[in-house]
Amino acid sequence: MLKHILLSFLLLTTTLLAEDARLNHYRDATKWEKDANTNADSAFNLGVTYHKKIKDYDKAIYWYKKAYKLDKGNDVANNLGYLYDDIKKYDDAIKWYKVGIEQGDADSSFNLALLYKRKIKDYPNAIKYYTKAYEMGESGGAFNLAMLYEESLKDYPNAIKYYTKAYKMGDMGGANSLGYLYEHNLKDTKNAELWYKIAVSKNNKRAIGNLAKLYNKQNKKELGSAYMISLINNGYTKSKVLTYLKTKWKLTDKELQKAYKLQLKLDIPKHYRGNIN
Repeated sequence: MLKHILLSFLLLTTTLLAEDARLNHYRDATKWEKDANTNADSAFNLGVTYHKKIKDYDKAIYWYKKAYKLDKGNDVANNLGYLYDDIKKYDDAIKWYKVGIEQGDADSSFNLALLYKRKIKDYPNAIKYYTKAYEMGESGGAFNLAMLYEESLKDYPNAIKYYTKAYKMGDMGGANSLGYLYEHNLKDTKNAELWYKIAVSKNNKRAIGNLAKLYNKQNKKELGSAYMISLINNGYTKSKVLTYLKTKWKLTDKELQKAYKLQLKLDIPKHYRGNIN
């Protein structure tokens, strides 16, 4: 009787294990494996597991393509493009990204633009697909297009145009980058301050730091230090901020106290209200 119970238990355990033992380490993967040949979501999830977790790209490609065959409306085209991109099969990556774009997927257009910019250095096509991603509602398309114009092509009018579009789509990184461009490339500190403040109003931490440094360069050390102190427990540790102010800006304890008090009066989303000893 005991042998019969043990045998039944072993048979049951076997049925619960995946055919590919590697899948047993991932929650739900054995369930997906059971109906992946007929269920597009299961095939897709299995593809993601092989792609992202197991790193078996042949299996990932197989199951992604199975998912696409079962349902062309899911995200599989972009994932296939991304996988082929990862393994440097760029022709295949381009092919699948374009399939995704035809299905109206902004991520596919964005990723294709990234491929053209970073891997192939084909800026006209990068511009084309960043623009398409932006037109499909992806703010990252506008932001990255602006970065390309600013950093690679030194075309500042177009950089300003697309950083502004990114900002209008809710990306505060666009406002901060406008401030940085005006300050460092165009030497226009008035517009730099304006755009930094717009980003600061939404607690963009990069903008807070950039505005602080701008004020410090303008010999407004107390004001700059006040903004820097507002970053304590707001993305940065107390130790890191105070060490920076003491070693880089050479602030005394008295100057730190004055900057701390000024910080409490600034029109900013967050204030630091701890001690600075």
